[in-house]
Amino acid sequence: NSYSTGDVSGTGNDIGGLVGRASSSITNSYATGDVSGTYNIGGLVGTTGAKITNSYSTGDVSGTGNFVGGLVGFNNASITNSYIDTSYTGDIIGGRGSNGSATNVAKKALKGLTDMSSKWSNNDWDFGDDTQYPALRSSTANDDGTYPILCGQVGSRASPPEGQCQ
Repeated sequence: NSYSTGDVSGTGNDIGGLVGRASSSITNSYATGDVSGTYNIGGLVGTTGAKITNSYSTGDVSGTGNFVGGLVGFNNASITNSYIDTSYTGDIIGGRGSNGSATNVAKKALKGLTDMSSKWSNNDWDFGDDTQYPALRSSTANDDGTYPILCGQVGSRASPPEGQCQ
């Protein structure tokens, strides 16, 4: 349940928009910034040995070496129900290790999604309108049982619906 909206760059390896090298699970997370580095460069995670589920990335990703991916640079674990925006022209995953797998991982038009309840919970995500990327909801419900949009996501790439930030 994490997100990053900033650009990330480095001169080494294992550089990601959210995490450089993941060794624990990542679920319901996204990164929207541009990412650049040398090798094992990913829009969400540079190198993962941990499970990634229900996540996405939207930034431009570039590297001068091997294993550059819009979502993950080098995958040595399992990735499920995770996406990059269709505007990204490169690989979704830069490389896979001997244990790397991907299930329901694809390029998808992420702006304007109305529902992915078969894969992503509406309690965790707000899909906004046709100009917005999905935004995370708070894990704490309001008194009326609704889950507010997490604040701090306002920007040109990811913004909650008007008036939803609490």
